[in-house]
Amino acid sequence: MGFFSKDRCTFKDGKCTVTFNDKGKLTRQRVNKMLSKVRASYGTVNVEIGEGVSEIETEAFLKYERPMIINIPASITSIGDRAFDECFGLMGFNVSPDNRNYTSIDGSLYSKDESILIRYAIGKEEGRFSVPEGVTRIGGWALTDAVNLTRVDLPESLLHISWSGLAGCTGLTKIYIPENVTEIESWAFSGCKALCEVSIPKSVTVTGYHLFHGCAENPKIYCEAEKAGAGWSSEWSKSFNGGDSCEPLFSQEPKKVYGKTLND
Repeated sequence: MGFFSKDRCTFKDGKCTVTFNDKGKLTRQRVNKMLSKVRASYGTVNVEIGEGVSEIETEAFLKYERPMIINIPASITSIGDRAFDECFGLMGFNVSPDNRNYTSIDGSLYSKDESILIRYAIGKEEGRFSVPEGVTRIGGWALTDAVNLTRVDLPESLLHISWSGLAGCTGLTKIYIPENVTEIESWAFSGCKALCEVSIPKSVTVTGYHLFHGCAENPKIYCEAEKAGAGWSSEWSKSFNGGDSCEPLFSQEPKKVYGKTLND
């Protein structure tokens, strides 16, 4: 019989469904075994994670690029870092309303209380995404590689942008960081190749390093503060190779740099 003998890949009435029925963890090996059965002609894959599966491990779906929709049951209590990274065909999540840890809004994955954006469905074709008001944290890798986006609106409720939160959003040219944000973690905007203007409020007291590595050549970073704060990494504006990755301009008025705000 072997392990995970109840997992199935079926094709019926023009629809492909991959079902993980066995209990336990959803590992990368287990996911790859089933998704490798999907033929190129099957179209969008409907991934059904069965009740009894408790955890989606780190990098479980990493680099699976075919179109898919992921259905998360009530039994999932943990989702590992980068579980859906480089899934360029990820069209959306559907989370059971009975799940106590997670929820889905317009196809993206959030914490149950809707305060953390965990993963944006990067396969969507929309060019603009407005993070809902009430979200206080952009989770690690939450918007990484959302290459179709040309504009991301951050809510006034936002407090924290986590590690690589918006990395690899190659279509972004500008971003306005709201006035309540206090911390921006390392690599937050790295790899945003078109990003040329960023507005940072004086509320930011802590930063990580290499925030703008791999962005547009010498992007302008408008900082409301008079100088980098004590909690700012000494390499916040540096590239991975040690050179300058941006042009920081201090004592700016972030909301007036672009006329009003970037969101207007």
